[in-house]
Amino acid sequence: MIPNEAANLSDQAIILACVDQVEHEGAHLLSHTDRSATFATSLISWGSNWRFTVPISAGSLAIDKDSAGRRKLSYDLSTRRTALIGTIMVIALFGVAAGKGAGQFPLWVPLVGWLWLVGANYLISFLRAPSWVSRRVSDALRASAGSASAARQPNERQS
Repeated sequence: MIPNEAANLSDQAIILACVDQVEHEGAHLLSHTDRSATFATSLISWGSNWRFTVPISAGSLAIDKDSAGRRKLSYDLSTRRTALIGTIMVIALFGVAAGKGAGQFPLWVPLVGWLWLVGANYLISFLRAPSWVSRRVSDALRASAGSASAARQPNERQS
């Protein structure tokens, strides 16, 4: 839900704040309107692993209205790439280990490895998404307040 203090903020301002952050994190913008944006990330991501978009392969952000007419910033994020790479890594790791005579592993060992690689990244993204979206609304509010105060200041003449 978009908070009441952002009621006068345009949909475009909120989406632009999201777009700015997504691009700052290295994602590629696929489409963009005043009310929505779609992005994708590279297969290999360089930079900080703490960025929100690292485990995400693609996503979309949109401003919608609920049944009561209140605006909300909704998101749809995909972690398919993380699931695919995690699955390949677990199969390769345990396949090579078994091929080198390391013995047979109980089924739960590779399963725990997969859950650690894929499940933990999914869970972290799931838990971080609401605060990431909320910070983008706050960014839009700050940008709007900054541009409004700059417009109110009188122009100084230089002699």
